[in-house]
Amino acid sequence: MTIFQVADEPFVSMGTVHTAGTALEVHRHTAQGAYRKMVFNRDDTRLVGAVFIGNIRNVGLYRYVIREKMSIGTIKGLIIDHRLHYGHLMIPG
Repeated sequence: MTIFQVADEPFVSMGTVHTAGTALEVHRHTAQGAYRKMVFNRDDTRLVGAVFIGNIRNVGLYRYVIREKMSIGTIKGLIIDHRLHYGHLMIPG
């Protein structure tokens, strides 16, 4: 994971983010003062990379999902929409 500041905006990059010429699935979102790129594997089962500029809220959760090679199943939409929170990662006891 790389974290730094560019032009007064926080920047976080983790996992596979260079996707040109690959078959990886990429979702991008741009809003005022924020940019987000989510990269999923070819099988659409894992988050393999992410870039956040501006809004870096909960980036540790995304890092955990990538590092643990979690199957994203029902939480993919939450990842794409940047609504993932700790409760989504809790394993029912």
